[in-house]
Amino acid sequence: MVIAFAAAGVSAGKDIYVAQSAQGAASGAACSTALAASFFNSASNWGSGASQIGQGTTVHICGTISPSPGTTVFTFQGSGTSGNVITLKFEAGASLQEAYFGTNGAININGQNYVTIDGGTNGFIEATSNGTKGSSACPSGSCSNQQNSDGIEGFGNNCTIQNLTIEDMYVRTSLTDEAANTLAVDCIDVGLNGNGLSNVVINNNIVHDCLNGIFFQYGVAGGSNLTFSNNTIYNVNWAMGSAGYSGVNYDSWYIFGNHTYNLSTWDDTVGDDFHHNAIHFFQGNNTNSTISHIYIYNNEFDGPVGDCCVTAQIYVDNNGTQTGFTNSYVFNNVFSYASTDCTNTCGNGLLNVSSGNGWTVVNNTFIGDATSNSAVGECMQFYDISASVYENNINTRCNEIIEAKSGASFSTLNYNLYTNSAGGDFIWQGNDYSTGQFSNWQSASGADAKSHYYSTDAVPLCSSNTNCSNVLLATGSTAIGFGTNLTSMCAGQPNPGLGALCADKAGNTRPAAGNWDAGAFAYTSSTSTGTGPTAPLPPTALTATAQ
Repeated sequence: MVIAFAAAGVSAGKDIYVAQSAQGAASGAACSTALAASFFNSASNWGSGASQIGQGTTVHICGTISPSPGTTVFTFQGSGTSGNVITLKFEAGASLQEAYFGTNGAININGQNYVTIDGGTNGFIEATSNGTKGSSACPSGSCSNQQNSDGIEGFGNNCTIQNLTIEDMYVRTSLTDEAANTLAVDCIDVGLNGNGLSNVVINNNIVHDCLNGIFFQYGVAGGSNLTFSNNTIYNVNWAMGSAGYSGVNYDSWYIFGNHTYNLSTWDDTVGDDFHHNAIHFFQGNNTNSTISHIYIYNNEFDGPVGDCCVTAQIYVDNNGTQTGFTNSYVFNNVFSYASTDCTNTCGNGLLNVSSGNGWTVVNNTFIGDATSNSAVGECMQFYDISASVYENNINTRCNEIIEAKSGASFSTLNYNLYTNSAGGDFIWQGNDYSTGQFSNWQSASGADAKSHYYSTDAVPLCSSNTNCSNVLLATGSTAIGFGTNLTSMCAGQPNPGLGALCADKAGNTRPAAGNWDAGAFAYTSSTSTGTGPTAPLPPTALTATAQ
């Protein structure tokens, strides 16, 4: 066994500890004898030697490292390999803090491969005084700088960022603050211009107060298998965004388990330079890029999103081209706005898909107004896409309940529950139908035969504008048993991926036979709130024996 282990070239790895300055004997064997952080940045200290950083090495960060403003604290000088990644790990209480970090970031992966950056139990990266001029909201007490400041930059292939807090790259407190419009202030910038990327994982991080939470700009080469999962992202303009500027192909993008909220800090009353989105897929410069098999599921997208500048919680935008984001899935998500949102805009919906074909949107809960029964914004908009599936969704408290604009077509539009949108309307190819004209909507669309509109809601109000995790189905909810069974769509499929649809957002397994519940959450007696609006199911919505 020992011979086989050695022959396979598997390294047990080694541990090297670093701090702001050398500690004790400076052997690097522990935090008490840590090497200076500058050791990491010298190429001569990387290799296969006993005292060098190499394949399988874990470099531990000790204490607070706080060099001069604009300094990149760690720049990777080499790559790991499969099974022998190079890990940069924050010890308990460790942090990187500067007044601001430059465009190369606090940590620059430098295009290296097989790298993991692990925040451990409570590691964080923080800019301490970068933000709206004159504000006292920065961690140092004064936002005295308005500079470029990125958290992590320069990804290669097979890179993982996990368990880390990245915060305050730019603390924006004024609706007239235009400084960040020309700055690079991304918490995590995945893109490496000119190169493709594959097997990138960004998981279980807290990201807040930056222009872009997680941003990916894809270049001339394609890639696959990108995962953004279980992150909490707030006080940003784009929580997760991507832009492509050349004809490339990417396949398999997994976005699940994330919670985003409060995009309103980036409202702009001067030039509308910041249009907000929880997720923004964008085609740039009229080029033909294709992103296929995007899986967006089990996320929560909350408000407030602001009054002036949001285009949608999820905005899939082709920038006027015929290229697209195709064969993709949105399921088990909760979308919401706040009652203070969308007075001026939000015309593009909680979810707006404007590019590609073959989108499947099923078992989501769309909530126009999180905390009252007023109607706000638009729940769903399809534009210029074909062969879409829209089933088992709850659309509630929206001024515009669902809109199919020019060029939109469906392979399946059915089993959707529309509720509590007094004064709202359904829009088909430019023609509006009020909630009292639901049969007209059905006739115009030639679909939604098993769908229904109720004036009362199917889910309770959210606990707050920033938290809709409580919108569980109460006993007697109209959503119970309303949907069609989609087991044939998800059974045997991989998870992460479409296989996750066979359970609800909370992980409860959906039935293999019989009707499913509409919305992101399936009804269970243990999770029911026990209160909420009720109404009988209409006979036209049943595919089995009436209950």
